[in-house]
Amino acid sequence: YTTPHFTAWACGDTTEKVNHTFTYTPVTGKEVHIVGCSGCTYTGPEEIPHEFTNGVCVCTAKAVAKVEAGGTATCYTALETALGAAQSGSKVTLLASVELTSEVTIPSYVTFNGGEFTVSGEDLLNNGIITGGTFTATVTNWTGDITGGTFDTISYVMGAVSGQISFKTLDINGFTP
Repeated sequence: YTTPHFTAWACGDTTEKVNHTFTYTPVTGKEVHIVGCSGCTYTGPEEIPHEFTNGVCVCTAKAVAKVEAGGTATCYTALETALGAAQSGSKVTLLASVELTSEVTIPSYVTFNGGEFTVSGEDLLNNGIITGGTFTATVTNWTGDITGGTFDTISYVMGAVSGQISFKTLDINGFTP
């Protein structure tokens, strides 16, 4: 959104004849944005964390995953960042479909739910608990549990696979039934 300002603001301009308007620019690869002013080309020096309303930040960044822990929910623009922030006992929920550009791991004791969304791209290693979602990326179940979801390929190493799941290919330690 934009807010005209006609008095001294962060940009320091006190000219009342110039219509200053706040701008918000997301910082690539970080969960922050920078505030600026279009009327005088001021750009703030500090990075401000995203604040999401209905999954969108004022800078137009979109949340793709939410981490819930201890009664607090924090949204992230990248699944990799969300899983990196998740601690034991956290729940990670997808808010949009994602394409992994590198191998990603669901940490131990973290519950992951893809809901109605799809995880595609590079491999997903599971050490946590997968309760749902659609996975076109290969899922390798290291020490985690899978209790729900639809999978193109599950490479089963250890852990439990139970509940309502469907898969095209299941490889159990080199044996495909």
